[in-house]
Amino acid sequence: MTDSDPEGSSANPALHGGAAIPTVKLGTDRFAVYRRVMQRARGRFRACFEGALGRHEDIPVSALEFVIAADGHVEKTSFDSGQSPFERCMATTLKSLRFPEQSGRVTIRYPLNELPH
Repeated sequence: MTDSDPEGSSANPALHGGAAIPTVKLGTDRFAVYRRVMQRARGRFRACFEGALGRHEDIPVSALEFVIAADGHVEKTSFDSGQSPFERCMATTLKSLRFPEQSGRVTIRYPLNELPH
């Protein structure tokens, strides 16, 4: 079973400099592993959302996108520019997560509706 897109077609090329990094698809066994890590950080994600709501800040995205290195740390996120307190909070939270080691880099596109908010 292949659970990644070898072309990275659903990934944001700016996130990884246009390089072809596989994207793990929602609904696969591999994605379920990443979902468990994300769910363990739900309190930190919730704090980001609650802070944005308290500041009446817009949340202009429908999904998080991030690159996980082979050693399991988050290399880059779609929030790295950190233009708003929400984006900085999300980038910090994502970069604090540790995922299982794998054979190479992978891009995750994680729907916001999967996060507690």
